[in-house]
Amino acid sequence: MTTNDTDKQTEPLHSPNLILDVENFGPIAQAKNIEFKPLTVFVGPSNTGKTYLAVLNHAVLKTIERPFTLSSNFLRFYQKVSERRSQIRALIVDLATHIQSNQTADDDSTRQISLSSLTKDSRSFFEEFSLEYFEQFRHDIIGNITDYFEIPKISDIISTNSHYIMPILRVHQQDGSVDLINRVLEHDILSRQFTISDDLMRSLTLLDRFEYDNLHDDLAFYVSVAIWTFIRQGITTVGDSYYFPIGRTGIMNAHRVLTSQIIANAGRHGMDQRQQINYHRLAREFLNLLVDVDQHRVKASRIDSPDVQSASATESPPEKVARILEESLIGGDIRVIRSIGLPDFEYSQNGSSIPVFRASSMVTELAPIIMFLRSFVTNGDLLIIDEPEAHLHPAAQQQMAAALAFMVRSGLRVLITTHSHYMVEQLSAFVNASKLDPATRKRTLALGGALGEEDIYLNEEETAVYNFRLSEEHGGSVVEEVFMGDEYEYGTDDHSDAVTDQFNRLQRVLEARERLEAGELD
Repeated sequence: MTTNDTDKQTEPLHSPNLILDVENFGPIAQAKNIEFKPLTVFVGPSNTGKTYLAVLNHAVLKTIERPFTLSSNFLRFYQKVSERRSQIRALIVDLATHIQSNQTADDDSTRQISLSSLTKDSRSFFEEFSLEYFEQFRHDIIGNITDYFEIPKISDIISTNSHYIMPILRVHQQDGSVDLINRVLEHDILSRQFTISDDLMRSLTLLDRFEYDNLHDDLAFYVSVAIWTFIRQGITTVGDSYYFPIGRTGIMNAHRVLTSQIIANAGRHGMDQRQQINYHRLAREFLNLLVDVDQHRVKASRIDSPDVQSASATESPPEKVARILEESLIGGDIRVIRSIGLPDFEYSQNGSSIPVFRASSMVTELAPIIMFLRSFVTNGDLLIIDEPEAHLHPAAQQQMAAALAFMVRSGLRVLITTHSHYMVEQLSAFVNASKLDPATRKRTLALGGALGEEDIYLNEEETAVYNFRLSEEHGGSVVEEVFMGDEYEYGTDDHSDAVTDQFNRLQRVLEARERLEAGELD
């Protein structure tokens, strides 16, 4: 039975997808048109660049995420704009002329001005600062990439067996707003609308044009805000990105030692170089978030709240995902205990609690994801999880796949790297389940537990699975999309081949043993 549009649950709203074109980047020889959808899965053998591409995506997003809310960025921008007094005066005269010629029109048409209707000098003013900002943005992205990969310059990450001189990296968004690396404005700048704010409109209508020769700072500020707002239309901002590295269990278990060392060494900075500790950026980010976990939000949404029904009704979508992870996978809840400003983490089950480091490896793997969902993550944010199947039994891996799909249904974005055939096959089942009505979907999936109470599926357009395979011809790995529909096939050299090889190997060993015991072998 197929589902009607009225039967399907409300689709989450996701920001435009980021798209990367990558060549000659570390072990990756070619990865073209890699679109990061609400759920993106990287599969393939080790050392093929899955983590490389995941970290690259994280580095780009950490530059893009809400870049225009940073006051320091705007202050630098305002300083540059305000130095151009003559050009600001010319723009103000241009805008005032537009307002006077449209005084009989409604407010909206007066406030919305197409750049094509302004003078050549005014258009050049906008174009100059737009291109300058995007050029700086490009440098910021490159700087972030070199920082995350701990290399002096981007050329240092070139593939060693490549004939190229430089890595090729293009970043653009699904809505075609801007190509950040190549500095190409995809939209025709002259066709875009410039909006006159209330403050700027008030100043323009109160001031006589002859007073513009004595330009004062507040008017220059309003013009700067207007140009800044115009520029931000060229980039669709994205949510935050949270990276869960493959070594998260070790960092979780050692966070007390690590933070204590950092505090102890702070007073010795520059005095004893042997005492300095240098963690790579992903580890630093992860450790800082662990230290800053908000225990109040964790306590407010704990599943053993006196009024569970009330708590569930007010919890945010990320908090609901955290609760379901606790109920379905770890069978308990994660608590944060503060001591001298630093957190300790406890696992509580059936009325008793133990430190997280004494719990199972499955608990320590999932604990930071649960805590981040409660303390930091909001709708639209991205969770990048290296090998979410780590330390999970195959049945738990299938439950984890369901949890990932539920995150997408809840409005989050997810990127995983994985070696688990169980997880990929389960995700394929969720894609195919999108064709069924909710009742049939629940019955056929039959996941059980709290997760089974949710209507979970994945639409094809919101899911992307990319297979990384080594290619001698290309001198590195080639990344290709895997179809996730009813004809789903992981690949020719994947988990199924490994299982077949292992079965055949076992049979040969058993046959040889039988022959040896029968005296047929010397």
